[in-house]
Amino acid sequence: LAAFVMRDGGSPVRRREWAAAATLLLGTLIVVGPWQLWLVTVEQRFELVATNGAASIRDGLTYALTPEELGTMALSYREPVRVPSRVHDLMLDLHVSSRGVTSSATMLRLLGHHALSSPLATAQLMGLKAVRSWYATDSRRFETLTLLTQVPFLVLGVLGVRYGLRHTAAARRFASLTILVTVYFWAMTILALSIARYMVPIMPFMCILGGAWLDSQLTRRFGQRRDARLP
Repeated sequence: LAAFVMRDGGSPVRRREWAAAATLLLGTLIVVGPWQLWLVTVEQRFELVATNGAASIRDGLTYALTPEELGTMALSYREPVRVPSRVHDLMLDLHVSSRGVTSSATMLRLLGHHALSSPLATAQLMGLKAVRSWYATDSRRFETLTLLTQVPFLVLGVLGVRYGLRHTAAARRFASLTILVTVYFWAMTILALSIARYMVPIMPFMCILGGAWLDSQLTRRFGQRRDARLP
């Protein structure tokens, strides 16, 4: 946000837009700030959004394990998922070594340790989580259908971002913002339980850009000016 302000905050219109964005951020800090202050002063710890970060990271790193392997039937509603054997073994190691861990930082250090000892399996696991972020569900049901539904939107989104980066200055800013937001949500989803619902907030951005690209192609093919344009 600061980078965008420094680059485009000169005009009165831009200043008003960024003032509105700053007001939104300030409102968020007013809501979250007192809780964070209490955590730091009373509990001597810092949590970003929730207090189950370690559990969410562990769940994401062991998503293919069966209820019997996890030692709990609480997740028995999930459909089984097949992964390569070395990834499955890594998940078992992570599950055993992370028992009792309640800190997100400790979970990430543990993942780093396994990345050094089993780099190929860790790379495969993170690659699977990166892909599953776009179509997986908590119950593991209808994932193939979700994937088939998502692919056209993702293809249009990528083409739209490419189109936006080559269009007007305003379109380039919007496309750049879309990339930043996508990278943020994607990275957070890969770290935690990698399911599609966590990527929903970025889909409107990609649909807007994808629609703009599609409109430009229809205009070029049929020679008709259309109303839907990037700003």
